Amino acid sequence: MGKVTLTHTLSPAEIHAAFNAIAEAHLCCDDEMRRECYGYGRAQDEDLILQKATSGEIIYG
Repeated sequence: MGKVTLTHTLSPAEIHAAFNAIAEAHLCCDDEMRRECYGYGRAQDEDLILQKATSGEIIYG
């Protein structure tokens, strides 16, 4: 049996919703990210946002 690759295209609205859902409880740089942009967060913060946006929960964190 071959490997299966799943893809999911996220909209900006999905990413923003995920950020807002976890910002205060799980992200270290949420204030900077709100002021400047998501690029001001740590890689771990970005990963948590994408986990929430793609699966609806934080799986690894």
